[in-house]
Order: sequence, then C-alpha cells, then structure tokens
Amino acid sequence: MTAPGSWVPFRTLLKVTVCLLAIMTFSFLIHVSSRFPAAWQRLPSPNTMKGFPATPPATTPPTERGMWTVNSAGRLGNQMGEYATLYALAKMNGRQAYILPEMHWQLAPLFRITLPVIPGDMVQSVPWKDYELHDWMSEEYGHIEGKYVRLTGYPCSWTFYHHLRQEILQEFSFHDHVKEEANRYLAGLRGQRRNVTYVGVHVRRGDYIQEMAEHWKGVLADQAYLEKAMGYFRAKYQEPVFVVTSNGMEWCRENIDASRGGLHVLQY
Repeated sequence: MTAPGSWVPFRTLLKVTVCLLAIMTFSFLIHVSSRFPAAWQRLPSPNTMKGFPATPPATTPPTERGMWTVNSAGRLGNQMGEYATLYALAKMNGRQAYILPEMHWQLAPLFRITLPVIPGDMVQSVPWKDYELHDWMSEEYGHIEGKYVRLTGYPCSWTFYHHLRQEILQEFSFHDHVKEEANRYLAGLRGQRRNVTYVGVHVRRGDYIQEMAEHWKGVLADQAYLEKAMGYFRAKYQEPVFVVTSNGMEWCRENIDASRGGLHVLQY
C-alpha cells in the first residue's frame, strides 16, 4: 500500500503505463465487421501467444481491391493515429488496408486490432505510391488514386475517422490481460477510500521542450496550468486520485505539489 501524496517509482508494469497513457490520449476508436478473404490467414490473438505476436505467414494477400498501408512511425499515440487513419481512408476509397509488421508488433499486444499484416519479405516488392497526409481531413482524401498506396506522415486528427467512432473504439479495445493488470494496480492506489475518481495527468516533455516552441509555435503546460487543472478536479470530485505519467519525471517532482495527497506517479 502506498501512502497518499507519495511519488511512486514504477518501472516494472509497463503494460499498465501504456494502458493509462492510451486512455488519457484517446477516446475515439474502431471495429471491422467485414471478413477478410480466406486466402489471407489472420494472426492469432496476443492473448493466446507468448511474447510478441508471430509474423504472419508469407502468403500473397489478395490484391483485387489493392493494398493500402501507412508508415509505422513514432510511439504509441502516433501508431494509433496512423492505424485509424489508414482504416478510415482505405474504407472511404474502397481499398483493402494492411499494416506493416512494425505496427502490428506495437499495437497487437495491447489492442484487439483486426487489419491484416503484410509479410515483411513482401513490403519491399510492392510498387508503393507514397501519399503524404497533413494532420486534418481534406476533401481530396476521399478520392486518392492508386492501387498500392502507402500513406505517410503523422496523422492523428479525429477528423479522419470521427464518422467511424464506434468501429475505432472496437479496434482499440484492450485485451483482457491489459485491463486486468491495470485494474489491479489502480485498486492498490484506491486503498480504503470509497468514492475514488481516477484522473490521468500526462506531462509530455522530453523532445517537446524544443519541438513545441520551434515547430508548433506553442508552449508546454507549466506549473500554474497543472495546479489550476488539478484544482478543478479536486473541487469537482470528492476523492480524486491523480495518476501522473511523464517522460520528464524530475520536472514533475519539482513542479507538481504532492502535499495535498492523492498523487501517484508512473514513469515511461
């Protein structure tokens, strides 16, 4: 049991950290009801496998509807945005979407994703037409030409897939083992409190200290912003428990007041 108001070093339950980050970052997301052609063997669920999911068999996938994919770039949030955008745009353009093995390795251990995977030895032989996306939906994206298209960029805007919200939610539903592990950890934070409301606090720093100012022309959340935001939830809920995740833990320890209790920290 951890004393209220303490900073909890937490490095072993990586799945719990990822689970909480994903919950804080996304509340959209999807389900594929169509069946894939029998010639393509779908991967087994990570629930039934040890370690990372196996690479799919080197079977030539059907190409009547073409093969669309997306670059596998960035960390979890970017990978989720890329997956959802590929799913939506391929469906809108009447094409079959496939993901790269790298994306499958990132997402399949956590989520019940359904898109088939391109065998690694086939990726280089497909005559891809690269199509760069900006980070919002445009009318021309509903009329993309090409049978073998590889979407590029870091698309994470809800505007690509808001019309498929329920399908996206289903695609990014967690496997049972992830939910169970996260719930066990959160139950430990609850302690003897009866009316707990968990509040996720994601403090992105690291590369964004320079990236935010130079590329996005914005500012990072400072101490005053976080205090005001946490004050809002303290006033709204009887027993809030703040779960902080950050890649700048030293800054968090120096700038987030733990003296009022209900503060716990995961590190990623």
